[in-house]
Amino acid sequence: MLGMGVGVAAAAGARCAFPVRASAGPDQVAVFGDEQRWAKAKRMLIPYIKKRAEYVHTSSLSHFNIREEQFGSLAILDVGCGVGFVAEELARAGGVVHGIDPGKNQVLLATKAASQDPVLNKALTYEATTTEELLKRGESEKYDVIVCSQVLEHVPDYRKIVVEMGKLLKKGGVAFISTDNRTIKAWLWLCVLGEYILRLRPPRTHQWAKLIKPEELKEACEKAGMEVKDAIGFKTSIIRKTCEITPEPRMAYMVMAVKK
Repeated sequence: MLGMGVGVAAAAGARCAFPVRASAGPDQVAVFGDEQRWAKAKRMLIPYIKKRAEYVHTSSLSHFNIREEQFGSLAILDVGCGVGFVAEELARAGGVVHGIDPGKNQVLLATKAASQDPVLNKALTYEATTTEELLKRGESEKYDVIVCSQVLEHVPDYRKIVVEMGKLLKKGGVAFISTDNRTIKAWLWLCVLGEYILRLRPPRTHQWAKLIKPEELKEACEKAGMEVKDAIGFKTSIIRKTCEITPEPRMAYMVMAVKK
C-alpha cells in the first residue's frame, strides 16, 4: 500500500503536505457530522473498531480483576464518542457506557442507532457535551473507565483534554486513549489514502501538526496524574478486512493509563 506513497502524495498536492496550522475545534465538529461518511467509514474500519473495543474490554477485566459478567458494573465514559462505534461494541460486550461529543448531530445519530437495538438502548446513553462541562457539574472521579478513541488529533489542545479525563477518573481508574502517531507512514494512511483515495473524510481533516507521538501522549498522561501501563499499535488492512495488535505504535496506537 505504501509503495505508492511518493506518487500518490504528489497527486494529492500541496493541500495535503505537512500543514503547520492546526484546524480549529468547531471545524472538526462539523466534519464529523456527515452521516454518509460515518457509514462508509464504519464499513471499511469495522475490524479496527472491534479490535479497539476488544482491547478495552479485556484489559478492563484484567485491571479490575473482575469476571466477564461484572463488566457492566463499571462506569464507562466514551469521550468524543462520535456516532457510537466503540461505545456500541463495548455495550455488546456487556458494558454500560455514557458517550459524550460536542457535535449535536453525531449524538443524534448515535442515539438513533442505539434506539433501534434493544441491547444497545439499555446500555448506552449519549450527550452533546464536553469533559470540561462534566467537571463543572461535579463529575470529578466518577468513572472507572474512560475511552477516548481517535479524538485528540482533532482538538485544539489535546493536553487539556487529557488533564480533564484524569480528573474525571476515579483513583485506580483506567483511561484508554487511541490516536495517530506523527510518522510519514501514518500520514500517508490518514491523509493520502483515507482522505484523497477512499474519501472517508474531507481533505485536511487530519493534519501533520496535530498527530501525536507516543512519548508526547505519555508525558501528557503523567502530567494529568496517570501512569501509562501499556501501549500497543494497530495494523489494519482494508483489503483483507483485518486488524492486528502490534508492539510497535508506528501508525494508530492506544495507551492504557491508570490514575495514581
